[in-house]
Amino acid sequence: MKKIIIIIICLMAAVILGYGALYAAAPISSQELERAVHENAVAARGYIVRDEMAYYADRGGILYNNAAVGSRVSKDSLIYTIYDSSVDPDVITELNTLDKRIASERAALSSASYNSDTISVESEIASRTAQIIGAARDNDVESIAKYKKDINNLRRTGSVVTTTDELTELEQRKSTLESHLGNSRSERYAENSGVFTTYFDGLEDVLSADRVEEYSVEYIESLGDVKPQEGRYDEVESGGFVCCIVNNHKWGVLLVTDEKAMADREIGDTVTVRFNNIAREERKGKISYISTEEQNKDGRCFVLIECSDYFEGAYSYRNADAEIVFESYSGYKVPAQAIRQDGQRQYVIGLSDNRQYECDVEILYSNTDEGYAIVDSADGAEHMLSSVDRIMIGER
Repeated sequence: MKKIIIIIICLMAAVILGYGALYAAAPISSQELERAVHENAVAARGYIVRDEMAYYADRGGILYNNAAVGSRVSKDSLIYTIYDSSVDPDVITELNTLDKRIASERAALSSASYNSDTISVESEIASRTAQIIGAARDNDVESIAKYKKDINNLRRTGSVVTTTDELTELEQRKSTLESHLGNSRSERYAENSGVFTTYFDGLEDVLSADRVEEYSVEYIESLGDVKPQEGRYDEVESGGFVCCIVNNHKWGVLLVTDEKAMADREIGDTVTVRFNNIAREERKGKISYISTEEQNKDGRCFVLIECSDYFEGAYSYRNADAEIVFESYSGYKVPAQAIRQDGQRQYVIGLSDNRQYECDVEILYSNTDEGYAIVDSADGAEHMLSSVDRIMIGER
């Protein structure tokens, strides 16, 4: 009987020792390592402010734009022509078609010659197929025929036959058409260089970065939602809007936002503007103006953020439903108690394949109220956070 009791006691001791060893080797708790982003941002609404020059017709007649929407034009280049109303509109349509063909031929001649060693025939055929789709949208029958001819040449010989003869012929046809029109036209040349656009909304001569000191929150909000319209391509009245030339290196955003959120901000600070109404596109910019108390209203202020990055949306949008992002911290979100201190060194214990690693970290952001921090691996850390699966919380 004593032997049985001794055996039972030994078994119980072994179980207790086993559980003790297992407890000593495992943390009190652990959690999966997850990436997170914390932003210090504020909502804002306002308008895109462009460095632009609007052009208005000095006479009525049939309008012909010599530049394509979205193209960059140089100073003193021809941007539009207004013909007498007696001119046959079909002639203007043909001129427009010829211009597209001429631009296509010039692009083909100026580009590098086709080289079958560096560019595959298949990719060239795919490119021409895409161009056919684009030409079909514009009802450009002649361009469609040309691209089909290119595809046939590619399949037959592996190259595109491009000569100056076709370009010369197109230019001669255009010259002949223009000569038949005689002097019954007026031409306008660009006074500034930039991007050509026919979008307008009536604020072209109202919003300007040079006039922010004249604005107030009340005035900006009174402008309401703006609906850009597409300029006409057919007939225009005297004094009617024709186009804008927009500086493609400089634009800005005039935004009304919370006055308290801007309290610690200064002119020259770099921020990110996220356009919620333009596919959440983001652009960096610098604060160039913060409104004064006299310009503010009911806890709201306005700010002008100047940008230089090219942004296509800046030429076809005016309204801005945005967020101003002051700081953004991207790293790993961990509980505050998971961060350990050893002198000046801060680290977390990472777990991977039942092994523990001390991962040195840098604290990017901490929230003491909610008890967490955003961290990332410190420079020169021996064990990177990206190499572990879980982290230990608390002590063993």
